[in-house]
Amino acid sequence: YVILFMLMAIPLFWLHI
Repeated sequence: YVILFMLMAIPLFWLHI
């Protein structure tokens, strides 16, 4: 589950930038 959360967090970080 952690991996899935990290994978979905990647795009959020890009959008945050």
